[in-house]
Parts: sequence; C-alpha cells; structure tokens
Amino acid sequence: MDSSDEDDGLDVVVGLRVIGEDGESQMRKLKLHCEPTVVVNVIRDQVNETLEKAGLGLRIENLVPLWTPTWDPLEGDKKMIKVLKHSENGAGDPFDARGMDPVRMVGVDAEEFDDDFWNHHLDFRGEEFEWLEATSL
Repeated sequence: MDSSDEDDGLDVVVGLRVIGEDGESQMRKLKLHCEPTVVVNVIRDQVNETLEKAGLGLRIENLVPLWTPTWDPLEGDKKMIKVLKHSENGAGDPFDARGMDPVRMVGVDAEEFDDDFWNHHLDFRGEEFEWLEATSL
C-alpha cells in the first residue's frame, strides 16, 4: 500500500468475548470503517456504544491486534491507519497490517482478558462468532 491508500480508510473487524452470568463465553464481532483521521480510541468508543445499545453488559478498554508478537493494546491516541501501517508481525519484523483481509483485533476489558482463550479463537469466521450491527458515533 502506498500513502495514497491512507486517504481511503479501511474496515477493521473487532472480536469480542461476552462472559454471561453462567460463565459461558458468547463471541461477537463487528465491522467498523476507519477514516484516515480516526484515532484508536474513537473505534473503541464506537464498539462500546454498540455494546451498550445491544444490552450486552460489556465495556472494552483496549483494542489488541492479533498479528503482533505480544498482546499489547494499540495506543489509543494514535491514528488507526498509522498504527496499522507501522506495526510489526508475529516475528517482530516491520509489518503493514493494512493489507490484511480483514484487519482483525479484539476488544478487551483488561481485568477479564485471557490471552490463552484468545489464542484458540483467532479466526473470526467460526460459527461461534455472531455479528453485531455497529452503531455510528
């Protein structure tokens, strides 16, 4: 991708784990469009707005990419497109994640985040993931 591709924005898919009162995990996902000027925290806020309207009783604190060597969250005050462009892959090498189809990340509550659980649920195409309709901010 060249810098002109940044003008178009892109879609990201956010995976979510909603833990019910019975302790069972309910998997959800939503697709959001990122314009070039959108910062990570705006996407987080849009996820939280969608969760609230769906009545799922979950709020996320961070967005965590699935392609990096660690489970470190994305920096909230940075532009999403720039963060994706200047990322690193699982080996720690420079990586432009904008080329992924789809760009996948998980929305997490820091207290309930379980990296071992997510290691078994990295493919959002599974039947366990139900789509949520994203709300606009």
